[in-house]
Amino acid sequence: MTRSVDDKLDEIAQKYDKDGDGKYDLIEVRAIVRDLLESNVEKRRFKRLALGLTALTALALTSLVVLGVVIISLLRDYDKEETDENLPVMQMNGNIVGTRAVTTAFPLLAATAMGMARLKQVKTVTVSILVFGELPSFLLEYKVLGLPSYGLVNQSYNVAGVTKISDTAVVFQTDVCGRAVVIADGAASLRVVGAEGNVTTARLCTSSLSCGAFQVESSEEEAQLMEKARGDLAASPSRRLQAEEGCFGPGDEEYTSTSYSCGDGEDTVCAEANKITDSCGADEACIKAKLCDHPNVCDTWKDVKCPSTGRRELFSDAEVEKVPRFDLDVARPSDALSKDDECADKPEELVASAAETLGLPADTCAELELQGACELPVVKNLCGKMCNECTYYSWRRLSSDDSSNIDKCN
Repeated sequence: MTRSVDDKLDEIAQKYDKDGDGKYDLIEVRAIVRDLLESNVEKRRFKRLALGLTALTALALTSLVVLGVVIISLLRDYDKEETDENLPVMQMNGNIVGTRAVTTAFPLLAATAMGMARLKQVKTVTVSILVFGELPSFLLEYKVLGLPSYGLVNQSYNVAGVTKISDTAVVFQTDVCGRAVVIADGAASLRVVGAEGNVTTARLCTSSLSCGAFQVESSEEEAQLMEKARGDLAASPSRRLQAEEGCFGPGDEEYTSTSYSCGDGEDTVCAEANKITDSCGADEACIKAKLCDHPNVCDTWKDVKCPSTGRRELFSDAEVEKVPRFDLDVARPSDALSKDDECADKPEELVASAAETLGLPADTCAELELQGACELPVVKNLCGKMCNECTYYSWRRLSSDDSSNIDKCN
């Protein structure tokens, strides 16, 4: 410290002792004092500047920390589904500083209950294609990648456009050329138009959100939309019972041979039955499919005989009628069930194991039936009751004393 002071004094002496005689006159002394005063002023100014910069740096760091906490708090639940009537807002000190859109997932079938304003907000559609043994032509290219031949194949599409055909039918055009998701009359399908104009239709799973859904910026509640969708479906002309004419239940109506004279024109039950048999011939699957789609066939019959429409009640306690089984391969009745025989589904543990082997997300016969898996022989054997194997052809018995045979219409 002393050395430093001595060096400073020597420096001042050399600077202001102009004549080098070791003596300082008044002018030289004043210069020395002025220099010292200015030096002290600069030191104090530098110290204040340093303190100010330190304070500003601390304030800036504090502000950044506070801002980070605020942003994290605002965006913490950004992706959370909301059902409130108003979209959430981001607020700071009571002032709205921005809004954010809430994306909510809805089942595919809910689309029919939405208006065009809502449907235009749909950006993506996720679907699960039901595959039962044979891959659709548009998926064959993925077979080399180990695509399963049984189960669900999940795909996601961006929506390029939407068309609302009616209160029960909506079509989402995807950004993949020639592919559209069609939701109509309580069912969903993927429609694929090939390069040569050939059309392939694949059935889509609709049993849950994970099975098939679309994303929309919406605050409407799923339950309200589904209730409206089901109400519109019930009121649809293609589903509504024709009150003025009644409805045709192929397995329940007791028609005699004379009632099939078809003398009342083309709107009679007999005429419609003739149209179906003329079109399908002996193809039982074709006849059943046309009956399931016919607007004048009773809904109560469709609920039981048409599982692919998704109409059947899953856990019905109704007794299943014991009738002769029907051999699909040779189109002839097999041995009749005795009165001691019981048509029942296999235990759930066996069903669940088989479903896992097939790659299907199901644990019960009801879930397999809902997914349309009753087309598989192994599922028919496990779930005979649920798959209508006992009553499948009860409306088309071939015994000579069965007066309800639809072939007797001629």
